[in-house]
Amino acid sequence: MDKYSKYKWSQNEFDALVSFAYNIGSIDGLTSSGSRSKDEIVDKFLAYNRAGGKILAGFTRRRQEERALFITSVHKEGWVKEDDLYPALRKNSGHGPGHCCDRDPDPGSLLLPFPVV
Repeated sequence: MDKYSKYKWSQNEFDALVSFAYNIGSIDGLTSSGSRSKDEIVDKFLAYNRAGGKILAGFTRRRQEERALFITSVHKEGWVKEDDLYPALRKNSGHGPGHCCDRDPDPGSLLLPFPVV
């Protein structure tokens, strides 16, 4: 990872690439040995979903998750609005999309304008 420091990876980008490298063995192909732009790298994640010439659902899912983490911006500490449907705020977990903290939040972690029953 350090040999590609010119990219100045965000923490989410770095984490996604570590996962990718752990599973594939290297990010050299993904980055084309450092010659691809970040946008081109994003487009290449999903191409690494085969074994023995066959597309595998588990690999596809993993690459989708790594890609999603890679393109997720890193928030500063503070409060982040959950969505536009509910007036609830949750302390930013710092985890990527789809993480357990982003699904069915614990009512105790929410600040609501009304009591949770």
